[in-house]
Amino acid sequence: MIQGFGEEQIDELSVLSLHIGLDFAKIVISMIISTIRAITDVALSITSPMRKIFNHNPHIEKKELSFPD
Repeated sequence: MIQGFGEEQIDELSVLSLHIGLDFAKIVISMIISTIRAITDVALSITSPMRKIFNHNPHIEKKELSFPD
């Protein structure tokens, strides 16, 4: 399954050449790394403005920084 083709696709793929020159394991790894980078980007986009607010008002409570219910 890590190569990109499941057992149920064997009949369909038997007529095709599997030597397409792509390493599906590397593609999956790059997708995982891209997802981690996107999550990190969102986390920084949220925490950076909150840190600036905290620096301007160090006595602000955590509850005031969170989203309203």
